[in-house]
Amino acid sequence: MITTVLFSLVISILVFLFAKPLMLIFVRPHETEILNIGISYLRIEGAFYCGIGILFLLYGYYRAIRMPGMSVVLTVVSLGTRVALSYWLAEHSCHRGHRNLVVYSYRMVYSGRHRHHIL
Repeated sequence: MITTVLFSLVISILVFLFAKPLMLIFVRPHETEILNIGISYLRIEGAFYCGIGILFLLYGYYRAIRMPGMSVVLTVVSLGTRVALSYWLAEHSCHRGHRNLVVYSYRMVYSGRHRHHIL
């Protein structure tokens, strides 16, 4: 568990420090509004990597002790929490497009429409 937390902390710090260079892989430098929203998103997301690391550790643990039902419960609770937090953070964000981006992203993923854009 300590290894998971330490690894997640290192990744969180790296994502926080290198948010702009990571965004510049996908966004042109002159698209400043998109760049700022993406940097903000990566920094918020990076703050939760420890929790995500522990969650993945628990998924594996419950599968290993032959309690896959608990893994399903954790998945449902995690998904619901992420949707609620994303919506709440987007609502209280200083960036206009966050809420719309969150709602659009979840609709795309859970409706299956994202597959058509990728393929």
